[in-house]
Amino acid sequence: MLKKFCLLWFLLGAMTLWANVELSTPKDKSTVEVLTPKQKAFFDLSVADRRAKSLDTYGFRVPWLQAGFRTNPVCFTWTGIPQGTEVHLFLTEGDQTTEMTSLKSSLELRNFKVGVPYRWYVTAVVNGQMVRSPEWTFTVDDTYFRLLWFDNIQTKDKSDTFTNVRDLGNKKSLAGKRVRQGLLYRGFAFNYPSPDREKTPGKMRISPKGLQEIAKLGIKTDLDLRSRHETAGMTSSPLGEKVQWKRMDSASYTILKPGAQKCFAALFRVFTEPANYPIYFHCDGGRDRTGTLAFLLLGALGVDDATIETDWQMSFLAFTGLKQKSFDDMIAALKKKYGDKAMSELALAYLADIGITPKEIDDFRAIMLAL
Repeated sequence: MLKKFCLLWFLLGAMTLWANVELSTPKDKSTVEVLTPKQKAFFDLSVADRRAKSLDTYGFRVPWLQAGFRTNPVCFTWTGIPQGTEVHLFLTEGDQTTEMTSLKSSLELRNFKVGVPYRWYVTAVVNGQMVRSPEWTFTVDDTYFRLLWFDNIQTKDKSDTFTNVRDLGNKKSLAGKRVRQGLLYRGFAFNYPSPDREKTPGKMRISPKGLQEIAKLGIKTDLDLRSRHETAGMTSSPLGEKVQWKRMDSASYTILKPGAQKCFAALFRVFTEPANYPIYFHCDGGRDRTGTLAFLLLGALGVDDATIETDWQMSFLAFTGLKQKSFDDMIAALKKKYGDKAMSELALAYLADIGITPKEIDDFRAIMLAL
């Protein structure tokens, strides 16, 4: 009888502790907005308005530079656990669960996939008893694109605008399909160009803490579009020895030159191999050279004109040096050669012209397009 009473007392005590641990935010089954008002204002402009307002002039871009790439974090909060107690937060996307700890009643996290359901709960040991909260779900608003931000970027001007990193996923494509997230990232270089352009690798641009955050993306291939002079002395990726580093010169928007055609054929074939994913591709700042390759990739996936150009224009959030005219000149040159077609058709015509086969296009689409 005493044993039964003790067991009942233990169970009631555990239930009481459980009931006292409650989640606060993000609310269950909620949709969370992470873009700032200034970032949303940038995306709410039409492509034509952005082009007209840019004028390749600094003054028109000040609000965009102020918006930058730094998104709002998702702030996880809970009650019922004393401050200073180690709390374990379990966050699940699909069948992948990540565990994090906090000594506070909150934890701020960034870089969630958009439109994807997440589940979360917390546990802790209080008065010698393990307690656990209920499990809640949330999604991040997918109205806009997925911008990524990493803390402790060691930029020369200490600005928040330099990362220029985004996921090429979540864009509508062929026959209503969507480009998969978490496979294809474009951005800036993790280290500066070589100072002597002969044998000395450039210093790190991102801090160890920032690298830890980037490691969560699971990058397998660091595709470096910089010249051999910019990357002098480099033998591996700044992301670590486990990440394969491929350096291939990119000729930016002069893609019709013979040397550039050979280069872009080799670059595109990197994206036809499933073992290379997730891929992070970049030049130095991730704008012109990176933007040209992004145009070809999005075009091969059948993304519409406005989305392709918006992807190029997103670098306005990071640079005054990006020129809308560079993109316009590239498209004009392609139309002169291949006809007045949609950008995706221009990209496909160009890829066919440089030797990319229909099978290679299909292989790329099979990897990147969700049903």
